[in-house]
Amino acid sequence: MTKNIVYMQINQVSNQLKALISEKHLIAFAKASGFQVRHRCLSIVSLLKAVFKSLSCLQDANLSDIHQNLRTQADCTISYKPFHNQIRKPALTELVRELVIQAMSKLTLNTLDKSFFTQRGIQRVLLQDGSSFALHDELAEVFAGRFTAVSPAAIELHVTYDLFNEQPCEIDVRPDIETERAFLPGSHTLKDTLLLADAGYFDLDYFE
Repeated sequence: MTKNIVYMQINQVSNQLKALISEKHLIAFAKASGFQVRHRCLSIVSLLKAVFKSLSCLQDANLSDIHQNLRTQADCTISYKPFHNQIRKPALTELVRELVIQAMSKLTLNTLDKSFFTQRGIQRVLLQDGSSFALHDELAEVFAGRFTAVSPAAIELHVTYDLFNEQPCEIDVRPDIETERAFLPGSHTLKDTLLLADAGYFDLDYFE
């Protein structure tokens, strides 16, 4: 694949993502989901900006930080209670989930030479791994961490990635204390599949 084609694909993905997170699209999406019934200072655009700023700039961001950033950057006078009532709506969870799904689908770039694998009898290539993230210590009862002295509360993001389709095919978020091996693809689903996973997952029973 030539560099020009790769650059064209990258530009295409960039334009698609810009359209996805444009103010017009986000507001229409928020209204369709039921999260934002009418235009107000707590719009989905202002909220997402506050979330991104808090998570990217602060090591231990919490809801109070997001609320403060929202009030500062959007000139929004909403008090904490109404703010909390809005963000706990199930509609917001589904809205963000759908945005992530759409964003991931637009990040697909066909850059892999699949013939190298298919000529060797491999019809799928899966990558599987997990990444841990520390949470506020008070969440330890719900999201227990493995390293209690350092991070009593933590979650782990488990992702199985389909290299041919260039997008995740399984995503799980669980307490960090849960064994990682449980999130491997079922061995019965791996016919003609090359699975690349952490060496720490090795278990002879898994291959039987």
